[in-house]
Amino acid sequence: MLSKKLLEELKNIFKEDYGIELQPQVITEIGNTLVAFFETLVKIDAENL
Repeated sequence: MLSKKLLEELKNIFKEDYGIELQPQVITEIGNTLVAFFETLVKIDAENL
């Protein structure tokens, strides 16, 4: 689970870079999806060592 500070940062990125305001639930879902994606990349990389 991401901290409130990181979720707020993600929310600000969407607002500043794309001009859209997302609901907290959507920001949380996006953040968790990003974390899962990068965890998968780390696992793949570790298997290829």
